[in-house]
Amino acid sequence: MVQRDQSFNPDVLALSVGKKVEFPNEDPFRHHVYSFSPAKRLELNLYVGDEVQEVTFDQAGEVALGCNIHDDMLGYIYVVDTNLFGTTDNTGTVVITGLEDDTGYEAQVWHTRLRGPARRTAQSVVAAQNLTIEIGLKRDRREQSGSDFEEGVY
Repeated sequence: MVQRDQSFNPDVLALSVGKKVEFPNEDPFRHHVYSFSPAKRLELNLYVGDEVQEVTFDQAGEVALGCNIHDDMLGYIYVVDTNLFGTTDNTGTVVITGLEDDTGYEAQVWHTRLRGPARRTAQSVVAAQNLTIEIGLKRDRREQSGSDFEEGVY
């Protein structure tokens, strides 16, 4: 999860439980990365340059990241307890491989701005089936990227 141009890149990262994430700082100034999320509390004190911090994410759930120095920096790591997941491309499409034919699954969608009380929704699906899940999003208070689709975790 690179810190570049005073932002997290990517702003949403999906990974399996037990994976490590490096937090290199490519900005010419210091960042102080933190999270108070129940899935992972962390604090990476002020650092800059060649120093790279690394964190292991050992519990499933949403991890919201911020910077104590730059209040507008916000990123998310979504940790899942499966290896069957993906992040959408700029068209809103994701392809999940490794599914067993004719087996029923629950497809879950998570998005930082999903409408409703939770940031997640689910729908049943059979492995060989194409599935379209339409979601409503809350307005983005940050600058719009110009894309019709938003990155999400599926």
